[in-house]
Amino acid sequence: QPLNRLMSRVFTSASDDTLCHLVSMARERLVIVAPGLSKQLATAIAGRIAHDGGPPVLAVIVDIDPEVCRLGYGEIEAIDIVRAALATKGSSLQTQVGVRIGLIVADEEILVYSPTPPLIEAGSTSDNTPNAIRITKAAAIDIASACGAGPELEVLVNQELGLDFVDDRKL
Repeated sequence: QPLNRLMSRVFTSASDDTLCHLVSMARERLVIVAPGLSKQLATAIAGRIAHDGGPPVLAVIVDIDPEVCRLGYGEIEAIDIVRAALATKGSSLQTQVGVRIGLIVADEEILVYSPTPPLIEAGSTSDNTPNAIRITKAAAIDIASACGAGPELEVLVNQELGLDFVDDRKL
């Protein structure tokens, strides 16, 4: 699906393409927190730093435990790529032991996602299988509406999750 469609939804997909898009669009700040990074995402970060130095506020935080790569949450080459790129900017890669949530802050866009290790399952790329929530300034209203809570007309137009109900047959 086109990135602009995915990035207009509250519940969305955090594919490498989506994450790289956020890296490319950040102008003021870029914060990335994840268990590990794919080579594609690391290359996008490094490319952004090489192109224009990246945003003035830039932080990349990962778990450097070898288990991260063994589980498939990231690639060791990605760590080397990002470390080298951050060093050219006078920055360092940061670490957080045990982090298993994904977060990207790109200016006023925030994407919180569930990283998917490719060794276990293919990453989400569809509105029907969201693994992320997009948070903006109007986040509370958007999230409630996307979950079906809000004025009736708004719910009919904006609900993204919970469109099906559990009945006895399904249960």
